[in-house]
Amino acid sequence: MKKLISTCILLLKLSNTYAQEAVVIKKGVCDCPQLTELDISNLCFNVENMYEADEPEKGFTFAFEESLWRMSCAVPGVDTKQEATLKIECMWNKYRKSIRSYVHPTSIAVDKNLTKLSLDINNTAFIYMLVRKYNLDMNFLDPGDNKTFLDFVAERDEYIRSIKPVDATKADEYQKIYQLLKAHGAKHCWELTQ
Repeated sequence: MKKLISTCILLLKLSNTYAQEAVVIKKGVCDCPQLTELDISNLCFNVENMYEADEPEKGFTFAFEESLWRMSCAVPGVDTKQEATLKIECMWNKYRKSIRSYVHPTSIAVDKNLTKLSLDINNTAFIYMLVRKYNLDMNFLDPGDNKTFLDFVAERDEYIRSIKPVDATKADEYQKIYQLLKAHGAKHCWELTQ
């Protein structure tokens, strides 16, 4: 019986130690300095131009992913993918309403979240990366239009389908993105206010 009690105490201490370490790791995740306009501008520039990564040997394909890592204080070769993902998620949740593009005057997505601009300029790789690879939360009202990203995708899909002849390739891509977002828990603005 004493051995069983000792084992239970040891397990309880170990679980508390792991829980405390997890809290320390989680707290350290959001220690990045506040984003600057330059940080956001660089990300927007990289999304708009779809430049290849400067350091593909570190697992990056596009420069916009490198920008996300830098903005999140994630360090390739130091942070694990899981640690980097937590940092990127933290940065995204903290600044997603500020990550907007102002310099693309021909886009309907000017002054809206960068995901909307990326859809409008056909950079779907950025969207797939945010949703699939980093599982970022898209359930927020964008101050630029008071709608979610899911709302924007649905509206753009409807618009593309209303133009004759229909750009079937683009409409199909919008449907894929819509389904991807729904599968990852994305909601319409009216669902967030319920």
